[in-house]
Amino acid sequence: MARCKSWRPKRHAKHPVPTKPGECRGCWTVCRSRIEPGTVRCDICLEALITHPDPEVRRALVVEEGTDLNTLIRLASDDEYSVALAAEGALEELDNQTVQTPDPGYDPWADR
Repeated sequence: MARCKSWRPKRHAKHPVPTKPGECRGCWTVCRSRIEPGTVRCDICLEALITHPDPEVRRALVVEEGTDLNTLIRLASDDEYSVALAAEGALEELDNQTVQTPDPGYDPWADR
């Protein structure tokens, strides 16, 4: 079974609000929880990142490769405008990728 390799914010006596990833080793820890194959991180880490007080952390989650649709939908309603705008852009890009384009050799008039 796969393991989560996400960085998870944790409480640290030195900082009441977790710092940005990489700024303080006491504020972040690597998660090793078991996860389902095909997922990127565990639900606990995902929730911690979605609700992180720093909008830069939430924006980083939006632009991360493999961010799922439900996460983008939640972040599209974020109180921070820049996070919501980035998530809406990512949703629009996903929508554009899923639009089926007709086969270039397809002739809509051939069946008439």
